[in-house]
Amino acid sequence: MVRRIFKYLLAVTVFSGWGSLAALSADAEFADFPDVPQMDRLDNAFREAGFYVGARGGVVLANDSEFTITGPDLVENAYEMGYGGYSFIGFELPDLYRGAGLRVEGEVGLIHLDVETHTVGGTERSEDDSFGSTEAIAGFLNAYVDFGNGGLRPFIGGGVGVARVTFDDHGVTGALGVMDDAGNAFAWQIMAGASVYLADAVSLEGMVRHQSVMDVELVSSTGPTSKVDLTSTQVLFGARYHF
Repeated sequence: MVRRIFKYLLAVTVFSGWGSLAALSADAEFADFPDVPQMDRLDNAFREAGFYVGARGGVVLANDSEFTITGPDLVENAYEMGYGGYSFIGFELPDLYRGAGLRVEGEVGLIHLDVETHTVGGTERSEDDSFGSTEAIAGFLNAYVDFGNGGLRPFIGGGVGVARVTFDDHGVTGALGVMDDAGNAFAWQIMAGASVYLADAVSLEGMVRHQSVMDVELVSSTGPTSKVDLTSTQVLFGARYHF
């Protein structure tokens, strides 16, 4: 008899406990549990995504470059302030995560530099005695991160690509055209700036860019081969049209 009463009480206790737990769970509605990550944010980001096109240009401040001629004599090239221009097409996710956006773009452009002075074998020649120009036509794949949700959005970015660099008729009086050659090489760049959104479809931008073309192989007219770096700081302004 006692054993039957004990079994009955045990069954009532178990079923009562499960019933209380179910009621508690229903009332709480999992309020104390952290939110499960939703796909809504990602869906919204891709809903606002789109393509854009644009152009940018500005001034180019190049570091000195150098090559060798028969001697061997080292020729150092100091450049005047140059200019550059680029066009690009890209794809953007304006608000990927907590106000941060992502842009990826393909860019092509050109920079032009005129020689200010040549230094040959340690002796600097005057501007009147030095001549020549350097151009680089480059293509880059760039990626940017934009910050903020307002009309003004700072950004940082970087890119890699390839450039064709031409040294056109570098020389000094009495030694014309000692370097007149072109070569292809790997290029990279990093940049920082800000965009101003004027309307849904138009934005303006300004940036400072560091660009480097590495180990361009050039052959002087006197024989020696040189691997030349072309490094510059660029201050650029541009506009983008968003589809």
